[in-house]
Amino acid sequence: MAGLITVIFFFLSIPVGVFILFLLASHYHHSKLQQDYQFLAHQLELQYVPPPKKYEFPFGGFSRGFPSITGQIHQFHCRIWLKVIGGGKRTSRVHSFFEVYHPYPLQLGLEIKPQIALLSMFSGLVGNHDIQVNDSVFDKQFHIQGINPNQVFQFLTPERKMAIYAAQQALHQRTTLKITDTMVQGHLRILSRSPDEMIHIMKHLVLVAQALSVQR
Repeated sequence: MAGLITVIFFFLSIPVGVFILFLLASHYHHSKLQQDYQFLAHQLELQYVPPPKKYEFPFGGFSRGFPSITGQIHQFHCRIWLKVIGGGKRTSRVHSFFEVYHPYPLQLGLEIKPQIALLSMFSGLVGNHDIQVNDSVFDKQFHIQGINPNQVFQFLTPERKMAIYAAQQALHQRTTLKITDTMVQGHLRILSRSPDEMIHIMKHLVLVAQALSVQR
């Protein structure tokens, strides 16, 4: 009888042990991520925002969600945050978003992002035509949308186009540049932990925001 109880206890303890190891690994992963983001916030002279704690226990708590970073670089409000994107557990992945906000909205209905042939064709079918700015290199590289094509054309001066093009070329291929009326965004399709890479991305986003700034 004692032997049977021992066997039963052994088999029951396996999933419990696996679950405990999973919790410890998850806790270590989140703790290391928070340390990395605290260091990055210090390097950028921005504010670290810890993730909300969803589960509290007498011996501590488990964080659900991700830390973020926010603050000012020059006159621009900036934010770095993370989001899980994907259709299921096996295909989901944590993406990193870097955002630099314009001091004032551009009020152009502007959206500039890398040119993708299929996306461009689909946008044309639904009436969102790609605005051409008479710059073969820029037109080939970027999909441009706005309320008034003439206003967008006038806004995208050679200096601004050069800043946008230079930033996209400087960013890693896996980082997608997007510009709207409210912000300049870099979308990195992985969870970035490298302070050098993240500082590099923010530096170029700020340069674009400076080039696009509208004096008031």
